[in-house]
Amino acid sequence: MATANLLKPVLAGTSALASYFPTTNNVLSGLSQQLLQVARLIQAINAGTITAPAQQIFFVDLQGFDTHNDQLNRQAPLLAELSSSLAGFYNAMVAIGQQNNVTAFTLSDFARTLKPASGGGSETPGQVAPRRRNRNQRQHAVARRPSSGM
Repeated sequence: MATANLLKPVLAGTSALASYFPTTNNVLSGLSQQLLQVARLIQAINAGTITAPAQQIFFVDLQGFDTHNDQLNRQAPLLAELSSSLAGFYNAMVAIGQQNNVTAFTLSDFARTLKPASGGGSETPGQVAPRRRNRNQRQHAVARRPSSGM
């Protein structure tokens, strides 16, 4: 409970970092909100406001990639959100001098094929995907290493 109380001021309210993320009608996308929280944590860790292990891994997600039809039209806004959110995150890392200490990468937790299904999606009928937690989920991770000694 004490840790949660330490994080409240770091994660709550407004910060200059929010200005680096795009908004629609003054609202951040879900992915941008998550990446802003990660940026705030990295900023607090770097400033010594909170302590953390030398290396941290933060997971964020963007759902909706499990398309069965109309894949190009359905993925275009998702990829645009991913692009603009990651650009905002990178710009926030530049602003706090951490751009060389952070690696962002994406991964998907379900199997796909390159051959489209009949409806324009990418899942083959009857295909079994191992370790499927949530069919709509794509994971995005941000790893940070300490800036000293590297």
